[in-house]
Amino acid sequence: MDFNRRAVRPIDCLGEGWQLIKDDYWFFVAISFVAGLIMYFVPFGIMIGPMACGVHVCLFRQEIGRRYSFETLFDGFQYFGQSLIATMIWYWPMLFLLFVWYVLTIAGTVGTLIALEQAQGGQPDPGTVLLSLAGVLGAITFGIIATLMLVEMLFLFTYPLIVDRELSGIEAILLSVRALFGNFWGVLGLVLLITLISLIAALPCYIGLPFVAPLEFAMVAAAYRQVFPSEDRMESLRPESDGWDNDHPDAPAETGIRTEPKTRRSDSHVKEG
Repeated sequence: MDFNRRAVRPIDCLGEGWQLIKDDYWFFVAISFVAGLIMYFVPFGIMIGPMACGVHVCLFRQEIGRRYSFETLFDGFQYFGQSLIATMIWYWPMLFLLFVWYVLTIAGTVGTLIALEQAQGGQPDPGTVLLSLAGVLGAITFGIIATLMLVEMLFLFTYPLIVDRELSGIEAILLSVRALFGNFWGVLGLVLLITLISLIAALPCYIGLPFVAPLEFAMVAAAYRQVFPSEDRMESLRPESDGWDNDHPDAPAETGIRTEPKTRRSDSHVKEG
């Protein structure tokens, strides 16, 4: 399956991502918040895949003007098996790497204190201790952040591919990795930008994180579309009974109401497009 190379433009992803969610921003804040709670409170990463897929289903429907509701988030369970396979491939190795970094943090701290004590006759200078510990902890923190960013880069397009192209978990991972190396600097810039946004949002006691989460999802969706242009495969994102004539998507079914593509509703979380 082919894809565009050198196509990811981080600043454009920011703008396009905002355009994608701005008309229904609070809805996407709500589903991102619920998805995040489910992802991180269900153990072993079991729910990360279906929740991420569910958010992307909502974003892709928004992209093409299809209706969606809060329940659409749980359409991600249609991809439960393949998304779980993909999650387990990256999640457990990442946990192991983080464990290694934390062990290095403890060992580096203790080792630094012992070395300073021996070098200065049992009473190291407090300033020297602080500087040494800052250097050790800074290097280890950088290693942790670099590890998380590398994992995010490698698997950035995995869940969108499972939803959009209906690939298996392994196929989606392999294609995501290929797409990364075809768009390495753009993806690196995108992940750095997302990380910067998260760090800024986390400054006021992490209060800002729920409000930037939908933008970060949307930025990934925008980057995905830059690399993998639409192939009109979005019919699979809506059930047969959603009120539209599937043989003639431009014509409403008997119970449907079709509006102009750019018409948005402001008082309901059901799209008519």
